[in-house]
Amino acid sequence: MFCIVIIYGQLNYIRNSKLGFSDKNVVVLRNFGLTNSQNDRLKTELLINPSVTHVGGSSVLPGQIVDDKFIFNIEGVDNTQDAPSLYLMKCDYDFLEALEMEMGEGRFFSREHQTDASAAIVNEEVIQKSGLSDPIGKNIMIGGLRLHIIGVIRNFHYKSLHEEMPMLALKLFSGGSDEFPPRRFMAIRIKGEQIPETLAFIKNTWDRIAQGMPYAYSFLDESLGYWYNNERRAGQVAVVFCGLAVFVSCLGLFGLASFAAERKKKEIGIRKVLGASVSRVSGLLFREYIQLIVVSIFLSWPPATIVMKNWLQKFAYRTGIGPWPFILSGTAALLITGLTVSYQVIKAAVTNPLPSLRNE
Repeated sequence: MFCIVIIYGQLNYIRNSKLGFSDKNVVVLRNFGLTNSQNDRLKTELLINPSVTHVGGSSVLPGQIVDDKFIFNIEGVDNTQDAPSLYLMKCDYDFLEALEMEMGEGRFFSREHQTDASAAIVNEEVIQKSGLSDPIGKNIMIGGLRLHIIGVIRNFHYKSLHEEMPMLALKLFSGGSDEFPPRRFMAIRIKGEQIPETLAFIKNTWDRIAQGMPYAYSFLDESLGYWYNNERRAGQVAVVFCGLAVFVSCLGLFGLASFAAERKKKEIGIRKVLGASVSRVSGLLFREYIQLIVVSIFLSWPPATIVMKNWLQKFAYRTGIGPWPFILSGTAALLITGLTVSYQVIKAAVTNPLPSLRNE
């Protein structure tokens, strides 16, 4: 029970963590094989539908297993010995609005600035690890490309919470047919109403423009959920085995209470004849089981804490082991014990003492 509280606490922490972007109502198209003109036409025609608010293209999206990592160097930063690397994500002008990201400094790519073809935007992690205080306008070398920094985007979780926040740079698509990384994905932000009709419109538009290319889509929040399938399965398995363990324990506890009540039948009879009340007799019987359960609770907590601390180490971003797992698991154990033995205890306490003392 202690472990279950920790597992579901971590899953709840993941669900409520701020990712740095909005993943709700975002349809992701895998547009492998489309030419640049087809991509541009697809974006234009999708935006005709009032249910489609923004469309942004990129070489990779959060939740997608595509890594394009490059050595980089920033003007004025001596990191030749460390040879740091960052992930390079290429995108178009509408990528920021499609995922509702935020800028920390500077600006995002704009059609009004022709020089943005040789510009870069880095995330806050790059600035923090490089120690730059005024990054705007500095030159950055990324895999042989010489770019100038025009903005700093707020950190967003490009990878799962199992990993530390990666260093990341964004570059504008140049429009070349042999561009690397290529345009792999299209993020389509839609309104929350009439989703089936909007999905049908997106598919029809794709079929008309893509000319036989396979249509594959997903919702961004569902893709992100795949990161934590193992944890969800672990939680479900833990619940099943915990239920079985509690059930078997309750059977044994019920039998033990029945045996103890029978063994102490004469003692209970004598106490009742001497004036002991039903509540006092019940309290004496309950106390024996509660003492044993309290001891078992304190014996179980240390190994459970060690196991769950090791499990939480898999996450770079994790919740701590606070007081609630101890409180909830201990209270649940005491309540289950009380409910299990209460029938036998109360039955023994209210039984007429005369039959058990007749032979004395």
